[in-house]
Amino acid sequence: MSQGRLPRLSLLALLALLVLGWPGTSLAQPYYTYIEGGYIGVNPEAGDELLDSGKGWFIGTSWRLKQFHTFLEYRDSSIDTALGEALDRTQWVLGAGWHGLLGNPADLVVELGYINSDFDLSLTSGGDSGYFVNGGVRWRPVRPFEVAAFARYVDLGGERDSEVLYRLDAIVFFRFLGIGASYERADFTDSYDLFLRFNLGG
Repeated sequence: MSQGRLPRLSLLALLALLVLGWPGTSLAQPYYTYIEGGYIGVNPEAGDELLDSGKGWFIGTSWRLKQFHTFLEYRDSSIDTALGEALDRTQWVLGAGWHGLLGNPADLVVELGYINSDFDLSLTSGGDSGYFVNGGVRWRPVRPFEVAAFARYVDLGGERDSEVLYRLDAIVFFRFLGIGASYERADFTDSYDLFLRFNLGG
């Protein structure tokens, strides 16, 4: 067998394992009862002359109620600006959702919730609140690993305060502890999270 075929066969074997399940493991549903927290990184849109990169932290929790779940999240970040000051932003997210339909290792997820966002920049401050609708898929191709993809519509009340966000998640589990990363694309910023998730049940 030529050496050029080995990488291709290895890749196909890996894909087959992800789809069919890792040997010795059973398929499992995503967890919906957990506590998580971690680091936030923020990168404004290229060409933005006012905002620079930012960072922060978040903490959140989710609780499963059969085919439904509730969740609460708090996010706190600070973005450097060209004015030499920091734009501080805090955000509360509260919502509930339904999951199921796709079988044991995957779930279709639909969520609806309330969002409150406040900002503070030197002598000025403000905030908005509104609602969001979230939809996507969570999938555990093998028991120690989960991937997810979501689209979220957010409306904070004003003509320019609505947008659609896209998010990708990946988590590796070590029994009850998960180590995860996510990437989110909004209209004017890219952001990423690095986090720990403590699973508390189903």
